[in-house]
Amino acid sequence: MIQEMNPEIYSMMYELVMRQFFGDKAYGIAGTVKNRAKWKRWLNKAIKEMEKRVNSLEIIDTRLKEVLISHLESTSRHLKQIKNDEDNLVLIWELLFICSYLLGYDWTSGEIYRTPHYYQTLSEAKANHRHHKRIDMLEAQKEENNLIGIKRRTAQDLKKEGLETYQISLILNTTEYQVLKLINNQ
Repeated sequence: MIQEMNPEIYSMMYELVMRQFFGDKAYGIAGTVKNRAKWKRWLNKAIKEMEKRVNSLEIIDTRLKEVLISHLESTSRHLKQIKNDEDNLVLIWELLFICSYLLGYDWTSGEIYRTPHYYQTLSEAKANHRHHKRIDMLEAQKEENNLIGIKRRTAQDLKKEGLETYQISLILNTTEYQVLKLINNQ
């Protein structure tokens, strides 16, 4: 597959997908595409960045978050097993591009330009429950409400102690907008 592909396109694809996550820090890495150790290091960094992003998302559907993290961890394990078959990289980069857009990255700047919102309609939640009867939906909702309440009280207490919303967002691993909503009981 690499043999059929123009090497400049292949190299630029590598650089552009990494710039989706890291912006100009990845500028100029196209020339390292033939160095397996370097591209594996960059891919690993991208996977870690995606894990961090997934963990920062406020996803009420805990299964979705668990599945995303599980697949990212699996991708990381598979990455370690790649030895010489660089043809797999094109597929990996395409999938990383898709993931970067789904997680809100864009414009090869390393910045987040949109915040995805994952939710379930009532009919989707019922269908999910039928497939996973072991999950008690009321307990899950009660637990989520408890966690949100703890986050709200923590944010309000930190604000009373004089911390800025930016600092609170770092501590709670969430956005400043979410911190403001927590502080204002929204």
